[in-house]
Amino acid sequence: MPFDTSMPLDKLPPHNTNAEDSVIGSVLIDSAVLKEFADILLPEDFYTDSARCAYTAMLSLRERGVGINQVTVNQELERTDNKLGPYLSHTINAVPTSLDAYHYATIVHRLSVNRRLITVGNQIQKIGYTADPDLDASLAAADQLVVQLRRQGGSQEIIGPQERAEQLYDRYEKLSRGEMDPSIPTGFYDLDHQLGGGFFGGQLIIMGADSGLGKSTLAQSIAINQSHNGNVLFISGEMPVDTLSDKEVASLTRRDVLDIVSGRYDDELLTDIQNALGVISTRNVYY
Repeated sequence: MPFDTSMPLDKLPPHNTNAEDSVIGSVLIDSAVLKEFADILLPEDFYTDSARCAYTAMLSLRERGVGINQVTVNQELERTDNKLGPYLSHTINAVPTSLDAYHYATIVHRLSVNRRLITVGNQIQKIGYTADPDLDASLAAADQLVVQLRRQGGSQEIIGPQERAEQLYDRYEKLSRGEMDPSIPTGFYDLDHQLGGGFFGGQLIIMGADSGLGKSTLAQSIAINQSHNGNVLFISGEMPVDTLSDKEVASLTRRDVLDIVSGRYDDELLTDIQNALGVISTRNVYY
């Protein structure tokens, strides 16, 4: 994402040249550290041209299976008409060890996301100033910018192997002491077994089946079961709230949904519907 030049000129965008130089220097000292963040840290995450060009050269060498060191990186840069020999020497002298390479990469990545966030903010501001009569279109455009930012920048920082091991140790300790719920059950025993105990935080679970097999009904039932553990937001792109609610009332009254939507209620069914609505009003499910 190119940086927006509409940013105030009296304030530089977030960046840390020391961290950028340290990433380059760390890889030159020990190219093995590159694998810890090469798939996450992109050339455009660097603020300075020198660091960006050097990192691009490193990725190019890595892709071709060529060893990465000061000589090979310098040759790769010269091949693309970049003269950065003194800069490479500076980065090696600037960092004493490569042990903290992933930490420096995390800083560079985070500040890059911050710069993109400023750019998105300026773009959303422009959308607001256009005062488009179609408010939904304006909000959709703003939402899309934020979604793109999340896809490009990610919401998680780079985690190195040692830090990941420490986080896992803390997590398993809490699980063993009962301080964390291992999962959120769906309310269906066989399904929980297939899922390894239920739903876990951060997971994306996609349910697919042919039309008419009850996907929405199953998803709604899971949402209702999970509402005992906290608030649940249920969104359907297939059915309106009224249709979903009719199915829920039919389940609670143990009647056919056609009886619920017919409007022909005898006293018994009307009482059952009123009781069902009382139950629905206490469920922590939002539509």
